[in-house]
Amino acid sequence: VTVKLTNNGSTGYFTVYVDGVRQPTRYSAKAGTSTLTIATGLQRGEHEIMLVKQGQFAMNTVDLIEASVVGEFLAIPEEKELFIEFYGDSILNGSNVLLQPGKGTSPETSDGTSAFGWLTAERLNADCSIIGVGGLGVVKSGDPQYNIDVLHDVCGHPDHSGVPTYKFTRIPDVVVIELGVNDAERGADMDVYKQKARAFILKLREVYGEDVPIIWLDGYHDQNFWGPTQDVINELGGEDAKITYLRGGIEQRMNGTCAGGTGAFIDQMATLLKMGPDEMDASALKAEKT
Repeated sequence: VTVKLTNNGSTGYFTVYVDGVRQPTRYSAKAGTSTLTIATGLQRGEHEIMLVKQGQFAMNTVDLIEASVVGEFLAIPEEKELFIEFYGDSILNGSNVLLQPGKGTSPETSDGTSAFGWLTAERLNADCSIIGVGGLGVVKSGDPQYNIDVLHDVCGHPDHSGVPTYKFTRIPDVVVIELGVNDAERGADMDVYKQKARAFILKLREVYGEDVPIIWLDGYHDQNFWGPTQDVINELGGEDAKITYLRGGIEQRMNGTCAGGTGAFIDQMATLLKMGPDEMDASALKAEKT
């Protein structure tokens, strides 16, 4: 199996899967046009070959010009049941995950297919969309031209007319956001941070609808910036505590112990008093002591 690629930036690196098995070879393509042999010596029969770009688009963009096989192409595999969309920074992109002494962040030391987003989707047998830029912040980014306001416009690789081609053709089952590290490190104004974070969540809601769960990761960045993020989530009605199971489809289980603004406490008290919430409400209005 061979592929012909054009690369408009620094050297690009790729992961190859053959019949679902990650291959040990790390393939590379320098700037310009390259032809790579990504699978050989396969036994007769049907095989599934997947070529995955490891580096973020800010380092290079790659076009697949053609692919050829000794044999014939079959139909494209069906979409997997679960589709996860990730937004994040260098943590999501796997920057320096292949750290080498004396070398900074570069395509050579970065591998998005060895970072948490791709590995999560792989573990859950899910399709995924990974949208991220090294240094990205909600307000403060390492590169001012990339921010959460324009991600949807620039991450869909433009055609040669410069028109973005990211058309939201598939609605994700869940959205995962990994942002805040660069805002904390660069001293972003917390009020502006909250405003931008709120606008981003509302934009996702507008595009994907109200029923798609949005998960904002916590515990990996300056806790001073988790507080403002949590405030935004609470203000938008996401203060409830729940567990989301992604295996075998989406399943959510609410926290039945802590009130947390979810109404779970009221339901529990009504059950203990052996009455419905409406009956408890009526009884509360007749209370002589509070």
